[in-house]
Amino acid sequence: MLENAYDTGQLAVHTMAILAEKSVLETMCHLAGNKNLTIWMAQGNEAEDKAAKAATKCDSIVLDDTAVATLLLLDLHHRIPELPFRCIIPEAVVQDVRSLLHHRRKQKPYGYLASVGGRFVFSKPSSEEKMWWVDRLERLLTSLISHCEIIGGQATLDVPLIDRQKLIRNLGQGTTDAITTAKKFNLPVWSDDFPVVARICEKNGIPRIWTQIALESASSTLGDVVIDEAIKKLFAWKYHFIRLDLLLVINILQSAKWDSGHEDSQRLMDYLAVVGANGARNAIISLQLIICLWRMCPSQKKARELTVAFLEAVGRDAAIKMIARPLYRLQFPAKSGFAYEEMKKPYFRSLRRMLRKWRSNPHAAIFR
Repeated sequence: MLENAYDTGQLAVHTMAILAEKSVLETMCHLAGNKNLTIWMAQGNEAEDKAAKAATKCDSIVLDDTAVATLLLLDLHHRIPELPFRCIIPEAVVQDVRSLLHHRRKQKPYGYLASVGGRFVFSKPSSEEKMWWVDRLERLLTSLISHCEIIGGQATLDVPLIDRQKLIRNLGQGTTDAITTAKKFNLPVWSDDFPVVARICEKNGIPRIWTQIALESASSTLGDVVIDEAIKKLFAWKYHFIRLDLLLVINILQSAKWDSGHEDSQRLMDYLAVVGANGARNAIISLQLIICLWRMCPSQKKARELTVAFLEAVGRDAAIKMIARPLYRLQFPAKSGFAYEEMKKPYFRSLRRMLRKWRSNPHAAIFR
């Protein structure tokens, strides 16, 4: 019931942590390890994305508990100095990390954070896992103290008592201090808690970014390989909303060995079902994806299976009109950049023929 309430956007991460008697950091790790839960970061519309990108141009950004937790999950906390902005951390967030570290050192835990198949999960304790967990927290604490500006909760004290108590009750001290500090000094907040924190930021005119936006702003220092691997992990942990570019989609399919039945491929189809034909711009990217898939997949049988899975996920009506028909008729949108002559070559004629057959066969069973 608790997880369902979070998954439907009724609970902030902090509230869920209190009810589960865990820290925010532990709660974020649990959410990342549960394949049935989505970690809500953003709504995913263009205006929100544009505003977040603009916010990364600021000299300083305030991080809340959830942002720190995600950096820990990605093992990127030691690379904070490479971000293009100065990171400000509330003392309350740092103290929470200290408290969790003390707890893990002194008390017998119920379980430890472990990586299983690339996914973080809680497992039964062992001495090796205890040392791994403690060491990770120690390195996180060192990184925060060494590379971030630590601020107290003075800005929170400026908030009227009733409003202050309500914020702390709903968001916890750390996130409350992050929001009030950002408000006082006109700075953005980096938070992976949506929609609760996002609504409060919007109400108070506070710009907000989330982890994908923050990492992409550091492409010149972190490098594309690091960022792509991080975004693949966020996608696997069901962080929402994650933008995937064409090459990263192909990268995920390659990692899944081009298997349409692979868990990562199916999760990718769930994502593409929502965005694949959502507007002319996304439809063009979908056209490019199928062409790229057909060109790069080493097995034409697997390429057919993945193409059909993608089209069926989008929905037949929309997929036929916006994706399949322009491909097999070679009626590409203006300025789409498609190589018309290349698509007339025999290699791609097989793709066009397959798409026509799929259009005529509602079940597409013969192509699987």
